Amino acid sequence: MPSSFNSLNLFSSGPHRFIVGTMGSQLIENTTISPTSPGRQSIGSLDGDITIRGRLIADSEDDLWSLIDTITAELTTPPTAGDLVDQHDRTFKSRSFIAFSLLAPFDRARQLSVPYEARFTRFGTWA
Repeated sequence: MPSSFNSLNLFSSGPHRFIVGTMGSQLIENTTISPTSPGRQSIGSLDGDITIRGRLIADSEDDLWSLIDTITAELTTPPTAGDLVDQHDRTFKSRSFIAFSLLAPFDRARQLSVPYEARFTRFGTWA
């Protein structure tokens, strides 16, 4: 099963891993509200931002840039939400693609490749 975002197979040209960030309660120090109040307050939940780290692999530099351009075309302003599916068919609902980074120069061998990192979050709604 290939991984996908918004039903697009963006990251399967090479190996990649999904890393789920911290989940739980988001806290704020009481001193940010009242300088003399000790302790903390929960202001909502942490949803576990998702980072995909991997390597894009292509036969030519043009093909590698085509993969990069296809991925970065999904970075919209404002970010739109879609389903993010990992290679084991686990679906993370309503995630927004917020950042993409190339982590090193292109490696040139029989094929070209570049390591990358892609970040996704879920935006909350204000009541």
